[in-house]
Order: sequence, then C-alpha cells, then structure tokens
Amino acid sequence: MKRPTQVEIARAVLAHWGLTSADPLWVPKATDSIVLWVVDGLGLQILERAVQRGLLKNYRRSLARLYPAQGVFPTTTAAGMASLAFAAPPAVHGALGYSVFVPEIGRQATLLTGLDERGIPVPERILYPHVAPTLFQRFAAHGLGTVVVSPVAFQHSALSRWLYAGSRYLGYRPENPLSAVDAVQSALSDPATRLVWLYWPYIDQTGHTHGPDSVQMDQALSSWDDAVGAALNRWRVRSNVTVLITADHGMAALDPTRAIRQRDPRAMPLWSKHWAGERRAITTEIRLPQAQALFGPTAALYDQARLWDEGWYGGDPARASWRERVLSTLIVPPDGIQFEQDGLVEPALLKGGHGSMTPAERDIPVIILPL
Repeated sequence: MKRPTQVEIARAVLAHWGLTSADPLWVPKATDSIVLWVVDGLGLQILERAVQRGLLKNYRRSLARLYPAQGVFPTTTAAGMASLAFAAPPAVHGALGYSVFVPEIGRQATLLTGLDERGIPVPERILYPHVAPTLFQRFAAHGLGTVVVSPVAFQHSALSRWLYAGSRYLGYRPENPLSAVDAVQSALSDPATRLVWLYWPYIDQTGHTHGPDSVQMDQALSSWDDAVGAALNRWRVRSNVTVLITADHGMAALDPTRAIRQRDPRAMPLWSKHWAGERRAITTEIRLPQAQALFGPTAALYDQARLWDEGWYGGDPARASWRERVLSTLIVPPDGIQFEQDGLVEPALLKGGHGSMTPAERDIPVIILPL
C-alpha cells in the first residue's frame, strides 16, 4: 500500500466533517474534535529509534497506534507544512523548497522568512498567493471553529498569515513548551472548536544543530514525551477528541567535514547563477550537461521538466510560474553531505538536515494518541 503524504493526512481531517470526498482513514466516526499535532522533524526513523531506546515512556504507555506515512517532495518545512495546511501538494500551493526562485522579482526568496536574497521582504501576494483555501478557511465556511497553537514568535510572520488564514492563533513561549499543552486544553474547552493545530518546532531545531543521533536530540525527544504525558492528563476536557500526530519531514545525519564547501570549484558556478532549494537539494539554472560536467558521479542530477512530468511535486503546477520557482536542474548530494551556504542563506554547517528523498528525510509517522 502506498504510504499517505501530508496531503492525504489533511484530507482525512476534512473528510471526517464531509468537507472533501477523501477517505477519513484514521479518524473514528465518533470524533467531535481533532488535535492535529505537527512535530517538526519527527521522522519515522527518529521516532522508532527513540522507542527502542526507551526514551518515550509516556508515548509507549499511551498505546498509541502508529502508521507509516511519507512526506511530500521536497522534504522541507515549507513544503510539508503547506501541504498539511492546504490539503494540497507543492504543485498547487507553490511552496517548492526552503527557498525558491521568484520570477516576478528575479531573485531567490526564503519561504520561512519571506525575505529575498538581499534581506528585503517579498510582497506576500507574490510569494504566498492563495491558490487554494486553507483547512481553516474550509472549516470556517461551514461554521466550524479552528485554533492554531504555535510559538508566539511566529504569530505575525507572513508565513503564518498564509498557512493559518481563517484560524485563531494562540501563541506560546519557548521557555515553557508545556504551555502549548495548556493552550490546546483552553482551545478544546470552547465547544465551538473542531480543529486544533499544534506546531512543535523543537526536535527539528535540535537535530539541525546537534544531529539526529545526539544527546541533545535525546533530550528534545524526552521533552516532547513529557508533553505527550501532559496532553494525556489535560486534554480530556471533552469527550471524543482524536489526537493525530504527524510531521512535516524527517531528518538525516550530516557530516560537516564532508560538506561541499562554498569555494569548492564544482560549486562556485552555482553561486554565480540563479539558484534556490536547500542544502540537501539545490536547484539551479545551470543546465544538466554542465552540471554533470561539474559534479560527475558525486551527486544525483535531475532535469526539472522531467520531475514535473513524473509527478514529484504532486501534479501539474497550479501556476505556470511554479516551474520557474525550481529553475532547470536539481542537484542532490550523496547521503550525509550538504552544500555549504554560509553567507548565502544560513549561517553554519549543520549536523542534521532534510530536503532530499532518503527514507530518513521522507518517512514520517501518523500517530493516533488515545485520550
């Protein structure tokens, strides 16, 4: 059986209320409210390893049901989160990478920040067009209440305005992540609430800095398990609540000593051209033959026209300019290797990353947490 992606997960949520014709999959018929808990970076391999090592005591005691799923391509936060929020693939919503080339302005822009390569905000109508309604707008159109619970720092970002259009936002502070559990409890106490979206960024943040196999990652997973325990105790404020936990992507271990450095002769032509994507999946306007001459067998190279035709982005583009957002060629470095982007997009080499299509990066869980 083909593993569902974020698109099918979101459509299952909509289908429970008859808002789409999709299969409701894991949502019990008696469900009155759904908590969709999006744990950034919680790859299936990370979860299974943590369970095997005894790090997730509350999760194991909960008798949660686990189903394997798969992130959309590219396996990056913008693409995964948008595919959940719009119940549509990247080909529809246009979040086609960590950064994309924006033909309307002729420059690269980063979707998480809304800034172009010069640090200038890109007009939201250009970078974040509303090609499809969000989950929250679909719920609101039928008189069903929704709440987003996410860090307070993200509340007024352009990305949040795009992803969460139609919902009420409850912000929580990172110094007390368990306050997110309290915020969900508060949202569920309102009988009008039918969907609560909870965003948990800490596993992804830790994995990038310290690596998915680090002691710090163990601590981040244990902290998430503490939140699971608190949720089991506090979210029984009404009957028939279904908690559906999933992720935007997984994470692969990266070796900074093997990175393709910025001044590597193979990579330098990339920076003199338009480029976008992320460390694990660079898109460039350099054509395939030239890229093959530069990288040879040390990277996987793909013609973007072929990837569109083969459905990697989820079908035909909703807008013609989406094809231009990913330029002409995709360059994927070998497992464990990243492109250095110091001074370009991000400040340092990472010990964990995603964006490519390895199982560590693409396999994600769907967890039904019984209350």
